[in-house]
Amino acid sequence: MEKTEILKKFLEKGLQLDYESLDYFSKNQEKINPFFQRILNSEKPATLSLNFILSLLKPYDENVEILKTSHLTKNTLSVDDITKILNNRYSFLKKILSSRLDLINPISLNKITPKVKYFSAIVMVKEKINEENAIIVEDETVESKLYIDKEEDYKQILPDDVIGVVCEGGEKIKVKTIMWPDLQMKRTVSKTKEDINVGLVSKEFDKNLAESILKQKNVKHLLFIGSDGKITYSNDTQFEFNSPSTIRIEKAIVILLSNSELLKKYSEFNIDENTFLISVLKRRNLDPTFQLNKGFFEADPYLVDIVPDIFVVSGTKNSSSNNYKGTTIITLSDFAQDRKFWIINLKTRETINASLD
Repeated sequence: MEKTEILKKFLEKGLQLDYESLDYFSKNQEKINPFFQRILNSEKPATLSLNFILSLLKPYDENVEILKTSHLTKNTLSVDDITKILNNRYSFLKKILSSRLDLINPISLNKITPKVKYFSAIVMVKEKINEENAIIVEDETVESKLYIDKEEDYKQILPDDVIGVVCEGGEKIKVKTIMWPDLQMKRTVSKTKEDINVGLVSKEFDKNLAESILKQKNVKHLLFIGSDGKITYSNDTQFEFNSPSTIRIEKAIVILLSNSELLKKYSEFNIDENTFLISVLKRRNLDPTFQLNKGFFEADPYLVDIVPDIFVVSGTKNSSSNNYKGTTIITLSDFAQDRKFWIINLKTRETINASLD
């Protein structure tokens, strides 16, 4: 962003930058959204000085960095806002899919002619037509109707999914293969050099419970994920942020945290939680079907643009620990159900379903 755009963004929120502050945000644009979140509950000076900004951006805990969190900047959506969100998702996921070598003869939808027999395209699903096992899709050029060969493939597709399709042309264009943005098959499993335990609890923050877990279980970092979407970090310090969020702990381990409320609208999640959570990572999108009742986020919190080492979902029917392509997936049933929580060792990546003595 140019400096004029940064100034406009701050002025829209009733905030005035001095020259040093503007220069700082111009060079550190990734700090803008975290600053907006921090200042919500702070007293706002008439003009923001650099000292005020740096004090507000000071880490709560030097070993915990919030990379991305759910921070609404607007409660209502315009047509331009919706277009921007969907275009950003499409562009990001298309870039990933474009690297797939098995997307043969990739073309845009407006280039399809009766002479094109085999081709690939990267599309966003606009509509499903159950009676025909067909989908209406679009790219940057036009819309098109595709017929899915395999019933199982058709069932997996959700509205607004961004997918790669390998097709056979003809009177009806048939999709032979579907590809997802997915995680890389080969990637280094991140670990800390020392034994460091993280505790994960599906519950609103409870000070007495936090003190007991930290004391009894040799836990350094403790995270409560409430049904209201509030995530509370606790050890010597305590602070809150919103679900879903992506954080980095010990400068090494990326953790994606979410409660299950946004997933319960999907029947696939309610039938088989673990399978759907793997499909979410394949999609690189926690909430693929766009809803108009959501507000506008500067940084889309649902898009999995930062690959997590650990993916945590609270408020699920079952508690489990699984692995998908180097990402540990942990589901947390409500603490009130069985009085249990998870501990994960960041050095060994071992997970333990624990309870208090």
